[in-house]
Amino acid sequence: MKKSVRELMEKYPILDQDCLANSSDVIVQSIGYKFHRHGYETILKWAVYNEGPYVISMNIDEKFLHYKSGIYQSDTCTHYNLNQSMLLVGYGYDNDGNDYWILQNNWGTNWGEQGYVKVLRNNWNMCGIASMAFRPILRGF
Repeated sequence: MKKSVRELMEKYPILDQDCLANSSDVIVQSIGYKFHRHGYETILKWAVYNEGPYVISMNIDEKFLHYKSGIYQSDTCTHYNLNQSMLLVGYGYDNDGNDYWILQNNWGTNWGEQGYVKVLRNNWNMCGIASMAFRPILRGF
């Protein structure tokens, strides 16, 4: 993204009344979304490189809950029953040439690598990572 905006809590006081929207405060507007539901990691890699982060869903197992560092891989996860959504922010490879995805989880910075996880890439759609991905189409940036 070209710009980043930090919202202040003071703009959203807790009141016992109906919420009022102020259209003059709108900085960016979602006008639609792009959706990939194909399971092809090469297409998802192209999309992340050319379009930016995607929200993905994948199947996680008990091992994922205890992830600390390194490249996560599992023999028990599936390509279906997608039960965790995260933000796919990039990809890379380690010194041994193992490809991985970089995902930001929503469990806080005490989990994983400061809230991030590396998931094995190019391994038959590990845990369904490329089975369902979407991103908003924004107007205002």
